[in-house]
Amino acid sequence: SSLRGLATSTLNRKKQYIKSFFDFCIGMDWLDKNPALRLKPERDKREIERKYFTKDEINHIIEYAGEFEDFWVFLLETGIRCTDAWNLSKANFNGNWCKWFENKNKRWVSIPLNKKAMEIVNRKQGVLFPEFKFISTRRKALKALQTLVPNAKHHTFRHTYAQNAGNNGVSKEILQRLLGHRSITTTEKYFNDINDQSLQDYVNNC
Repeated sequence: SSLRGLATSTLNRKKQYIKSFFDFCIGMDWLDKNPALRLKPERDKREIERKYFTKDEINHIIEYAGEFEDFWVFLLETGIRCTDAWNLSKANFNGNWCKWFENKNKRWVSIPLNKKAMEIVNRKQGVLFPEFKFISTRRKALKALQTLVPNAKHHTFRHTYAQNAGNNGVSKEILQRLLGHRSITTTEKYFNDINDQSLQDYVNNC
């Protein structure tokens, strides 16, 4: 059937199904390589503006987070992608440094975490967020988040972390390392989105 008219998320999910099918074929020794590796995720052209959480939205989220509070606060305080965060375990830590293999870029990343994030880590044993190995939990958490802030994504925590860091004077080079960006051009996008409060604070301090 035609793929025309499908939502971007649906199309990307179908592409992932295709890749997974060929991965299964490789595992069964039916194929030597995955012919679908060149399939790239589609970007929603309607997503013109990068989404961030405001301070009021963050307070609202945390107040009503319930069972997902640790996970959401961890994302907000680290900027780590949710697809990486739900696979982390205590074995990924050496002091306050976290080292993991990025799901997206297929490479090792190592960054220090702040006190709030480490308070969550220190309360955990083994895998930090074992419930998130289940797709049903991931969907439940996303639904809960979107109930609190419509159209929000778990990736919005990463955007918010980056914007807050930029607004607080973190250099582009440091933020690039913290976010694991290959190119500093990607990091610079967050410095183009300085919020109104930061502009007001700057003027007030002149």
